[in-house]
Amino acid sequence: MGKSRPALMLVGFGVENGLQLTIEGQRAVSQAEHVYSIGLPDMLRRLFKSSRIPVTELDDRFDNGKDYAEAYVDVADYVLKQAVLEPPVALLVPGNPMFQNTLSRFLVQTARQRSIAVRVFPSVSIVDALISDIGLDVTAGGLQVFDARQIVRREWTINARIPLFLLSLGGLFEAAADEASRVESLAALGVHLARFYPHGHPVTLVTHSTGRGDIKHSTVRLGRLANLAPHVMMASALFVDVVPRPQPP
Repeated sequence: MGKSRPALMLVGFGVENGLQLTIEGQRAVSQAEHVYSIGLPDMLRRLFKSSRIPVTELDDRFDNGKDYAEAYVDVADYVLKQAVLEPPVALLVPGNPMFQNTLSRFLVQTARQRSIAVRVFPSVSIVDALISDIGLDVTAGGLQVFDARQIVRREWTINARIPLFLLSLGGLFEAAADEASRVESLAALGVHLARFYPHGHPVTLVTHSTGRGDIKHSTVRLGRLANLAPHVMMASALFVDVVPRPQPP
C-alpha cells in the first residue's frame, strides 16, 4: 500500500450518508480507468452520474446463490484482472476499506500475492461515527471494540472500566431467524455481558441508517437486553459505558 502508482485503489465512502467521500477519494475515482462499487448509496450514485463518471456496481455478484467466501474470490479475481489489464481501477466500498470489510482485506492480501500495487483511501468508519455520536474521548478512557458474534463464541474477557462497542449486532441472528430465535441469541449475549456488568447496568442500541444519516438510540438495563431484539439491524451496534468506581464513604 505504498505511494507508487497503484493499479488498484480502494476508496471508502463513509457510513452515515453517501457524501462522506473525501476529496482525496474523489480525485482517485476521477483518475481511474474503471470504477466499481459495493453498496453504493443513491446519493453518491447520483453524484457520479452528474459528474459523468460511470460506475459498475458489483452487488449482484453476492446475490447469485454463492456463499460469501466464494463471492469474495469471484469479485477479487474480477477486479484484480481489470486492475492488471487497464490500471488504475477504483473500488468504492462503505466506511473505511480496511475496517470491518472482509472483501477489502482479502483484495489487499491477494493483490500483494500477485505483486499488484494497491492504495487505500480511507473515509469515516463506523467506529468514528459511534465515537462522535456518543461523545467519547477515547484518548482519556480508552475503548474496547468487538464483533458481537465473536465475543460470545470466543468468550472474550471484557474490562468494565473501559467503554465498549459491540459491532454487527444483527450478525448474531440467522438470516431467516424468527422472533423467538432472535430473542434467544440476544439473551445469550446478555448472559455473557452479565459476567462483567451488573444486571441493572444501562446498555444502548445504536443504529445508523446508512444513506440517510439517521441515528436511533434505545437504552435498556442489561437484564432486559433481549427486549431490543425487534429493533436490531445488521448495522446496529451496542454501547456499554463503564461501571462507575465505588465512591469512598
